[in-house]
Amino acid sequence: MADIQGFDPRTAIVTGSDSGIGRAVAVRLAEAGLDVGVTWHTDEAGARATAEEVRAHGRRAAVARLDLTELPGRPTWSTGSRRSWAGSTSWSTTPAPVRPSPSST
Repeated sequence: MADIQGFDPRTAIVTGSDSGIGRAVAVRLAEAGLDVGVTWHTDEAGARATAEEVRAHGRRAAVARLDLTELPGRPTWSTGSRRSWAGSTSWSTTPAPVRPSPSST
């Protein structure tokens, strides 16, 4: 991963961070000193486990369901979480399947 030591803001939201590459990215960002918003689509338990790994590195973690197949997908952040995570940068690690719109078929 590129050097992110001077990265600002110090928060990131990582899509698909409940497992695999997304989990690895979320944990690496936490190791580098960023707080991480962990998202999941079908594996809430995996997302919560990722959040615990992030917290084990002394960083904040929030968990939210995010369905990018139904755009605009919006995480279910609480009002307080939205304020806490305002200005964060998002890393997308897993492409969502694209469904053709009715007009394109």
